Amino acid sequence: MTGEPEEALRLVFDRTYAQFWATELGGERLEADLARIWAACQLRKGMSVLDLGCAHGRIANRLAGDGLAVTAFDQSADLLALARAAAPDPPPAFVQGDMRALDMPGCFDAVLLWFSTFGYFDDDENLTVLKRVLCSLRPGGSLAIETRNWDRIHRDFDRWSVRVNGDDLLVERHEFVPATGRQETEQFLIVGDCRYQRSYFLRRYTCAELTAMLRGAGFAAVDVYGEDLTPLSVEHERFIAVARKDAA
Repeated sequence: MTGEPEEALRLVFDRTYAQFWATELGGERLEADLARIWAACQLRKGMSVLDLGCAHGRIANRLAGDGLAVTAFDQSADLLALARAAAPDPPPAFVQGDMRALDMPGCFDAVLLWFSTFGYFDDDENLTVLKRVLCSLRPGGSLAIETRNWDRIHRDFDRWSVRVNGDDLLVERHEFVPATGRQETEQFLIVGDCRYQRSYFLRRYTCAELTAMLRGAGFAAVDVYGEDLTPLSVEHERFIAVARKDAA
């Protein structure tokens, strides 16, 4: 990836992210995600939840509408504006910021890093994110990370993906670099009369790597599941890691 991670993420996670992903991540996919979040984090109405990397607010707004005290946190002003425009009453609290600088100690019963939201920095900075999340949790609170199951996906890694929205087009070329564990992606976009390209990377942690990292960050317990919340197997396409802070 060329350039600094924060600059790349600012460019990639703009309004075009919602344009090309909102439909795919809505409907039945959203309903399934919400059910898994409630179950994995053992949520109850009135609990305080941080949706870290909330993007256009698809999850944060629904959780707020369902009776949770939600903070929606993202680095993108464009995506937060879309989230605010669709917010229920009462809305989530919207915060723009860098997750590496998260500073809300002891505020939340649960934190979400959902839909491959974790891994956009180097290993040390990704560990910093986990440590800051741990600090933000109340005793006994939980972090849920949902991402692709790399132990499954790497066997038939798809180097190209294409998404269409009306006359607009997003083409992505992916390359996995074993030496770094990174998926490096180059995007080619045609949006209206504009044609441009940009790039970013995502650290693809295996389940074992992520579990060790969560333990290293100080979480007391880590459980891992497939996307259906059954015990994780190599056939699951996605996995959910639920890490809990010590209740003491």
